[in-house]
Amino acid sequence: MIQGIVGRMSANSAALKGFCITGTAAILAVQGEALGVRALWLLVLVALFAMCDAGYLRMERDFRRLYAATARRRLSEAEDMAIERPRADASGYISAIVSWSVAAFYGCIAGAVVLIGVLAGK
Repeated sequence: MIQGIVGRMSANSAALKGFCITGTAAILAVQGEALGVRALWLLVLVALFAMCDAGYLRMERDFRRLYAATARRRLSEAEDMAIERPRADASGYISAIVSWSVAAFYGCIAGAVVLIGVLAGK
């Protein structure tokens, strides 16, 4: 059951990345040359996707730790099959947002938006 949750978190993260690329590319294609300073609004959209993706990554990491703890228990100790996500603190979210899978991916998209915005503003 826990592996299924981890799989869903991973699939949701991949879907967010796809939506971000598609949405950003569509807006850039339509607004391209007229974007200019309004590229900042597109950066806000990219940042929202990044924050949501970091949330999924944090939850995925929490459930991976839960899976590891559950797998270490003996079967005789598994009297309850309830799944409760461990309480997460802010450090888990911060480490997720600066991870290579979030920061590098969305940073590249944000960099491209800034570059296009600067070039369109000239």
